[in-house]
Amino acid sequence: MVSGAALVLLLVGACARDDVTPPETSPSAPGVTETVTATELADDATTSAPSPTTTTAITKVFNAAVMENDVQRLLTESYEVRDVRSVDCPADQEVEPGNTFDCDALIGGEPHTVTITVTDAEGRYEVGQPEPA
Repeated sequence: MVSGAALVLLLVGACARDDVTPPETSPSAPGVTETVTATELADDATTSAPSPTTTTAITKVFNAAVMENDVQRLLTESYEVRDVRSVDCPADQEVEPGNTFDCDALIGGEPHTVTITVTDAEGRYEVGQPEPA
């Protein structure tokens, strides 16, 4: 049985996003998807320098379905929690160090909350101990 507040998930590949076809995917981090969004900027006639007409923002997000499977596996195998019936994690959570969010787990028929903390920009995260909801 693992003691301590959290486990660090080191399987970056376990977070690959299969349900989105983004224009660009990071080959170095198969566990996350980079979604490219272009935004039009208004031309400013008062500036003398040419202004850009578009900017590109890249957002990395986790695949919730894959994360749910991984969290359930970690709860069962590493934390030795019995009767983990399901895990439900929110969609489109950003891969941003320090980002935290909760997954809902059904353990022995009772609702629990499992806190996820993103530890780095590559998609690693900590899985907290399940707490009764």
